[in-house]
Amino acid sequence: GRLVSNLLYGLGVPDRLVKVLTADAGIAEDTKGSQLSGSSRKALVRLLTSYEVKIARLGDFSISMATAGGVSLSEVNKKTCESKIHAGLFFAGEVLDIDGDTGGYNLQAAFSTAYLAAQRMKTLCA
Repeated sequence: GRLVSNLLYGLGVPDRLVKVLTADAGIAEDTKGSQLSGSSRKALVRLLTSYEVKIARLGDFSISMATAGGVSLSEVNKKTCESKIHAGLFFAGEVLDIDGDTGGYNLQAAFSTAYLAAQRMKTLCA
């Protein structure tokens, strides 16, 4: 059987988070997936789906970063930021699969996509 940690790595969970989650769930590092008790399995699922991260401090603007990945632009109407799959669902900012160089490009993308979505919502509510 595979170690619980390896199963989590396979899901894309980062190494440091795997260590925190397994420790919080009371799972030893050498535990295999097949050895997990029902309560340990439930604890791990609960942590994976509702783990709260407390922000200790914020960096200043000079070290700020943007995320990469997100909702594919092929699934979004580029003029309204509305989902092509689910009408009435809108996406803006870093939830979209766009990222630019530092220097305000990501902020501008967030502002612009929010504006497009808001304009479309306004017409839907009129």
